[in-house]
Amino acid sequence: MEANLAVPAKQAEKVSPTDLESSFDRVERAAAELYAKGWSRGSVARKMEPHLLTVPQSRMKPTRRRVFAMKKLRRLERRKDFRDLIYQYALEITDSKSGAILKGITDRAVRGRVDAAKFALELAGRYTPKGHDTPTAVTIAINGVPRPMAIAAPPGDVIEATEYVEETDGPDGPGL
Repeated sequence: MEANLAVPAKQAEKVSPTDLESSFDRVERAAAELYAKGWSRGSVARKMEPHLLTVPQSRMKPTRRRVFAMKKLRRLERRKDFRDLIYQYALEITDSKSGAILKGITDRAVRGRVDAAKFALELAGRYTPKGHDTPTAVTIAINGVPRPMAIAAPPGDVIEATEYVEETDGPDGPGL
């Protein structure tokens, strides 16, 4: 029996949101939640400007305040742990809306969208797309099958055998 020489893919370490949240303050967690909901950097900066700025920065002109808020958000976005937090929040949001997502797919399927119908039926386990069938194992067992019987020639019929020798080309020429 041969061993499978393929190297298994490394699984990403699953980090719970509570582990990630503990390394962030309230403002950073709130910004991550807004990003997870699909807000743009400008929208997050506008909404959270008073919380993102220091006291001297908050006394500046509005355009300067917005520049500093955007700069702080850009710095946060570069951090991998902050992006991981955004991803965790986005997964929670998506998971909590899965019922509405499935209802939307079903509604479109009922209205006649074939792709939505196929996807809905595939989720329900009632449809398997072409090419995704699991191959059926076919075993052919020949043990126990009797060999065919030799057919005997009827009496009086003579079967003559002749010997046939195939001539091959030798080093001295054809047929020699």
